[in-house]
Amino acid sequence: MASFVPTKQFLGAPSSSDIGSSRLGSLQLPSKLSSSNFHVPSRPSHPKRLEIQAAGSTFGNYFRVTTFGESHGGGVGCIIDGCPPRLPLSESDMQVELDRRRPGQSRITTPRKETDTCKISSGTADGLTTGSPIKVEVPNTDQRGNDYSEMSLAYRPSHADATYDFKYGVRSVQGGGRSSARETIGRVAAGAVAKKILKLYSGAEVLAYVSQVHQVVLPEDLIDHQNVTLEQIESNIVRCPDPEYAEKMIAAIDAVRVRGDSVGGVVTCIVRNLPRGLGTPVFDKLEAELAKACMSLPATKGFEFGSGFAGTFMTGSEHNDEFYMDEHGRIRTRTNRSGGIQGGISNGEVINMRIGFKPTSTISRKQQTVTRDKHETELIARGRHDPCVVPRAVPMVEAMVALVLVDQLMAQYSQCMMFPINPELQEPLQSSTPESAESELKTIVIIESSFDYQQRQRRREWAPNSWKISAIKGGKECSEVTQRIYKKKGTVAGAVALIIGTSIGSGILALPQKTSPAGIIPSSIAMTICWAFLLIEALVLVEINVGLLKKNKVKFEDGELEIISIRTMAEETLGEWGGALATITYVFLGYTSMIAYISKSGEILCHLINLPESVLGFFFTSLFTILISVGGTKATDQVNQWLTALMIGLLVAIEVLTILYGGWSGDEVSSDWGKVPSTIPVLIFSLVYHDLAPVLCAYLEGDLKRIRASVLIGGLVPLLALLVWDAIAFGLSSQVDQVVDPVELLLRVKWSGVSYMVQAFSLLAVGTSLIGTLLSFSEFLKEQLNNLNLQSRVSTRLDLQRSTSQIRLRKWWIRNNLGFTATAIAIAPPLLLSTAIPDAFSAATDIAGGYCMTMLYGILPPAMAWAMHNSKGKDSEPKISIARPALVTVGIVACGIVAVQILQDLSMLHS
Repeated sequence: MASFVPTKQFLGAPSSSDIGSSRLGSLQLPSKLSSSNFHVPSRPSHPKRLEIQAAGSTFGNYFRVTTFGESHGGGVGCIIDGCPPRLPLSESDMQVELDRRRPGQSRITTPRKETDTCKISSGTADGLTTGSPIKVEVPNTDQRGNDYSEMSLAYRPSHADATYDFKYGVRSVQGGGRSSARETIGRVAAGAVAKKILKLYSGAEVLAYVSQVHQVVLPEDLIDHQNVTLEQIESNIVRCPDPEYAEKMIAAIDAVRVRGDSVGGVVTCIVRNLPRGLGTPVFDKLEAELAKACMSLPATKGFEFGSGFAGTFMTGSEHNDEFYMDEHGRIRTRTNRSGGIQGGISNGEVINMRIGFKPTSTISRKQQTVTRDKHETELIARGRHDPCVVPRAVPMVEAMVALVLVDQLMAQYSQCMMFPINPELQEPLQSSTPESAESELKTIVIIESSFDYQQRQRRREWAPNSWKISAIKGGKECSEVTQRIYKKKGTVAGAVALIIGTSIGSGILALPQKTSPAGIIPSSIAMTICWAFLLIEALVLVEINVGLLKKNKVKFEDGELEIISIRTMAEETLGEWGGALATITYVFLGYTSMIAYISKSGEILCHLINLPESVLGFFFTSLFTILISVGGTKATDQVNQWLTALMIGLLVAIEVLTILYGGWSGDEVSSDWGKVPSTIPVLIFSLVYHDLAPVLCAYLEGDLKRIRASVLIGGLVPLLALLVWDAIAFGLSSQVDQVVDPVELLLRVKWSGVSYMVQAFSLLAVGTSLIGTLLSFSEFLKEQLNNLNLQSRVSTRLDLQRSTSQIRLRKWWIRNNLGFTATAIAIAPPLLLSTAIPDAFSAATDIAGGYCMTMLYGILPPAMAWAMHNSKGKDSEPKISIARPALVTVGIVACGIVAVQILQDLSMLHS
């Protein structure tokens, strides 16, 4: 849009005779401009009007938007000119969209905390637009200009710092000035008005979602563009409507976030129910206007609509969208490779486009650059920046698309709707009569006002299946970088129940045999000391986790929580090597635990079925593998909860009955303190519940007092149960001469069916542990396979040529092939090793408890806490209250346990 600025004298020169001394403002022109070759025509007798083009801050022709403000200035906002009068409008209409765009909404966005509260200061009266310009302002409240001190001298690679200097010779250093994505607040506010006009007047709906993050690509045929909803898109922090791919995308962002790096992605935008005829031929085609609008957003690098570049692989007969008459007598297309636009004009089909965003330029990793005075240097950028821009770019894309469409709607109305339309070929722009439009407006207002309420109600629903309770020690926390759960407000009683259900697992079956050589008193004391040691480690873990929750500003709103895994904790506190160590340790833990459970299941079933143990273990494991692969997480979680409840009930019943029938042990069993070290691994294996630490911190909303109380109480109950179980087993073993596994003796007793109860309890203990291990381990391997990008990346836009059954089969395979592959990798090696290694259960529990669990829950927590102590000087780093001497002590104890286990294993090898 051109503006006309009257000037008294162009360049301040009354005539060509004194050009050499002319000035532009207060800047002296270079002397070389005074040469005879430089001539400025001048007409002193007539005032000169200088036509200039607006400096890129105004968008639109009929519905015009001008944005203003900078990232670290007083505020940002926009002026909307051309908005129709009598449109119901308030700040709340814009705030819904601004809240979707605002920073600090999750850990995968910039941690900058801004409420982005908007205020309309002109253009409305009594809740209606007046037709005059609407001014919207949003103040900046969380500026940190000092974060940009280094960047005032050195240019950020791939950022606009250098080009702004090249153009203007001056720039706003703090926050990047106008190049900051904070400028888009004005666009999103204006876009909210445009979306409301489109919805009210023509029924058009603009929706965008994330379809790619780095190498995680959402297959297009998984999303039904006719039926996808805003609620599905907003159901997760990455704004992907497919939950499975959303978790993969979040994991991809987390993987680079902890390393101070960034990734890019793609936002897909669709427009439904748009009137036909919008857009003009030649230079102002609708797709050209959309491309210009979307490519004006920060960090955009690509735009395509319809079949896009994939259409270049097709022939004309394959690509053409054939016409047909639908049941309402309207001309439609059978396919939509044109993306809803043909010849630059909308055809009434769904418009779909994809916008590519580059990785965020500002990263906290060392990079080579140059300074403003042209010296090469290194730069580690500070500040608060998004590790991936696409989750917050979704409302920005919607806003720019809506601004284009409402402008085109007004253009179409002004050009083509002044005279009666041709009803045989044209359709009215308006979707309904004024009376029904008023009713639709009321419906829109009700929907908008109740949207947040529906979201809260949906998230408050207690979903017991969301808890993945696992009896494996070290299971769930490393299988995913993050997970989301929906819950009621957490209670200490609920947290205690989780710890109890997780602690009592298959380790209890190995406990009596390992501790019987030491005797009841030494083993009980050793068990109590191990419990105290693990209690301290658990308290360290929860404090680290809570500190990171605060650092990442995780919000506990409406029962939707984000869990920071132990692997992520290690990466954020110790760096990449910490995350790598946690990952490697977890792999060993997963395989050794699987070997233990497969071996023990065959041993138990051998008492009931006369088949080889290896065969029985194979079938038992296959049963739960099928459950997880076919039934999915939801069904598996439900089965696991039932089995866990039954297992705990049987344990209580067994202990009560054996005590009543004389199975209690006194102190007549001999003691051998020299055998105590060999019992440590199985004691740790039986007592560890630390995989629940991240879940507990989220469940109790980061309240350290309640978390510590839950850990103390919840850990005491399994300790007492194990002490009683051990004592019962010792009492039985004291009644026989030869050394026998006490659990074997329980299987021989004839008291009121105790033997059958022990067999059932043993199978349940192994089964629940196997479910938790296999579920978490396969999820972990799926994540690793996804990171390796082993999935086919062939474009799914060609699937329209396939039959419905082929498309359905492809959808099913896309959803499940990674899971099947991961499950096969998780289950095949343990099945082979459990049949090849004699007494695999005992050996595997020693390795899992003595090495893997001690490393994950004994050595890593003090190391993470020490790293947090060393970062106390940084304001952004969480503080930890545990003293250094205590950390050193528990760290030394953990290292000592590993060292003793190594010495024992070496002595066994020599013997």
